[in-house]
Amino acid sequence: MVKSVPPRSDSVAIARAVLAATAWFPGRAGPDPSHHMLWTGAFAARCRQLLSAMTTLVEHGEDDGVGALYRPLLETYLSGVFVLLGGDEAVEVLGRGLLHITHEIDVALGLAEREDRPDEAKRLDVSDYKGKTGLVQRVDQLLAEQNDEYRGWATGIHRHHYRVLSLYDAHGGAGCLHRYLVTSPDGPVVQSARGTPEIAILYLQHAIALVTGLAGLWGVRAGQEVSELVDVEQRWREMQPEEWGC
Repeated sequence: MVKSVPPRSDSVAIARAVLAATAWFPGRAGPDPSHHMLWTGAFAARCRQLLSAMTTLVEHGEDDGVGALYRPLLETYLSGVFVLLGGDEAVEVLGRGLLHITHEIDVALGLAEREDRPDEAKRLDVSDYKGKTGLVQRVDQLLAEQNDEYRGWATGIHRHHYRVLSLYDAHGGAGCLHRYLVTSPDGPVVQSARGTPEIAILYLQHAIALVTGLAGLWGVRAGQEVSELVDVEQRWREMQPEEWGC
């Protein structure tokens, strides 16, 4: 059962306000930016762009595509938190993962041999895989070092949001058919579905919170004016249903 969510128009209005309050993208990451600040800013800017696309879909009732955008926003957000808290060492980790992916693409295109993979290229999965610590576990460790109350937060987001989105929204397997193949008194029926409004608005609400948080942290450290964003965040909290406990 989906928790009650704010009305569509209110959610869209808040999302548009967040986008307006973060219009300083593109922008400089301070007078002498470090690598991790540049990367964090880029991750935050992409989260913002994905929020913009989600907002447009919700605004026009095209709810089926919202989850497909929310999943990469989640991963982009986690990457942003990783480099924001992990510094240039985290940038190196993600850079080695990028080298691994680039090499895999070159192998697939016949431009390289698998055994020629650079020694520094190391795959980084979203979550732990075959004994290797993934992005989610690294973020959890960094968050716990900041405040023990956040311990396990990223793992919970991965379990309850990311993995569910993988089944129902992000891919094209049987899991995505639950809205398109339905039963009727005359038997199975194929229908065109625009999605489930309550779920789409819920995803948008979560995306607003993530973008506000990451962009706000980057903005403060980069010397951007964030007072408008703080005001929007307060408006967002005031509009949440009481049972959310925000």
